[in-house]
Amino acid sequence: HTHRTVMYTLVAGVHWFGPDPSQSTLAVLPFFHVTGMQGSMNGTIYSGNTIVLLPRWDREVAAQLIQRYKITAWQCIPTMVVDFLADPKVFDYDLKSLER
Repeated sequence: HTHRTVMYTLVAGVHWFGPDPSQSTLAVLPFFHVTGMQGSMNGTIYSGNTIVLLPRWDREVAAQLIQRYKITAWQCIPTMVVDFLADPKVFDYDLKSLER
């Protein structure tokens, strides 16, 4: 990726979702991969949002962080969603803040 394509997709993504500084992102994907770098780090910083880092995937810790920090966005891969929803305790947490 060139700097130009990184910036273009970053700005386009922020405009697609709408910049809202009150949003917060649970960042669990690696920042060295374009999905984690653009969706979880660059877009969040560009929008002035809060990033909550989860350095290693743990479904219970993810649920705790979503509840504690009222996370509104969580960019992840499908296997994380499957694992997250397979936790029998997942709905014991307040996940209402999660929008996408």
